[in-house]
Amino acid sequence: MDDDDPDAVRTEANDTGLRVSAPVPAALSEAVRLDVLAFLMRTADRFGHSVQHSGTSVIWAEIETAVTGGVTP
Repeated sequence: MDDDDPDAVRTEANDTGLRVSAPVPAALSEAVRLDVLAFLMRTADRFGHSVQHSGTSVIWAEIETAVTGGVTP
């Protein structure tokens, strides 16, 4: 992963889960966008889509691997 590359997929892990964020290409079709949304609804605990004033956007998802106290969900 290249932290200076705006097109890089980023992952962050902590004690309770994982967060993944990725840029959304402007040329991505509506059908693919809907497929990504359906996938996130089935698999992620939380997700979102951040759109900047410049028109660039990033989709992110968080997946819990453990809850407070170290118990796996």
